[in-house]
Amino acid sequence: MKNFLIVEDHPSIRMSVRIMLNDIVPGAKVNEVPTFYEAQNRLKANSYDMIILDLNVPGGDHLGMIEKIRQLQEKVSILIYSGYEEALYALPYVSAGANGFVSKTSSEKEFRDAVLSLINNRQYVSTAIQQQLLNVLKKDKRDGYNPLMLLTDRETDVMTLVLQGLSSKEICSITNLKMSTISTFKLNIFKKMGVTNSIDLYKKVELLKSEHHNSMQ
Repeated sequence: MKNFLIVEDHPSIRMSVRIMLNDIVPGAKVNEVPTFYEAQNRLKANSYDMIILDLNVPGGDHLGMIEKIRQLQEKVSILIYSGYEEALYALPYVSAGANGFVSKTSSEKEFRDAVLSLINNRQYVSTAIQQQLLNVLKKDKRDGYNPLMLLTDRETDVMTLVLQGLSSKEICSITNLKMSTISTFKLNIFKKMGVTNSIDLYKKVELLKSEHHNSMQ
């Protein structure tokens, strides 16, 4: 019997994921928690085959969640199921140790493919992200290199919160970092992304998203 843990704060999405999992793996045992705090407690008490993880759950710290899960259960498969832009966040999270990334806007078939891939000990990203990875590997830094790949895990986390329009004080509260540390991270992000403020950062990210979508057409 396969044991799954859904970490998602929206009840309707948890119910939808449970239904899909029961259809994909009949007889599976499925637990649900709405916060990352509760997820950690479950991981300390029970063994799981796979975690379906939303990135924006209470108590979570984005990329830091991957490391914390691995400390509790090193071998568990982690499938990110997120509303975050796949083109921007899939590769950083897979690089950080997640086994797969599926957008909440994807089809039920794609979710099924992802779950089955992880069950069979394979990683999963969409065809578009596979192509993005190939493009990153092919391109020289002087020729269209994606500056997002220069960001550290923590910088990616902070950038995610900046793009959500959060203030430095709010980011401090979420990340438990000092204001001076957040300021340093933001300066590093701006430098690597070639911008000078949050508005230009948003525009730059939107431009990269547009370029990515155009390259897929």
